[in-house]
Amino acid sequence: MAQQQKRQNVIAWRSLAAVGLHWTPAKGSASYTLELCPDGLIDRDDPVLWPMVRDDEPLRPGLPRLRYRLGANGDRREPLVEAVQRYAPHLWFGETERERGYGGLPDTRGHRERSGDRTR
Repeated sequence: MAQQQKRQNVIAWRSLAAVGLHWTPAKGSASYTLELCPDGLIDRDDPVLWPMVRDDEPLRPGLPRLRYRLGANGDRREPLVEAVQRYAPHLWFGETERERGYGGLPDTRGHRERSGDRTR
């Protein structure tokens, strides 16, 4: 039996131009995402990171449309925000309220077409 290779990848602080938190009101609380805005182009079909890639309006001039979006609900929100503020405070753009449904979904169809990935 062949052993499956464990896939992993890292988004380095030095590869980012801005990081912040988006949120939207939800039933009884709020829904949060951590927005990681790269300092340049990213591989939208990275074998590990592609499910986190979103195409959205740039947060400010000079930032690309493609960024990484991580769910930050529940117990994840505080540790993620603390990590950014501790290790990369110069990247922090703060918290921004967004419209419902802004989070979107990964571009599964586009990813399959571009990469030939049949695993998802």
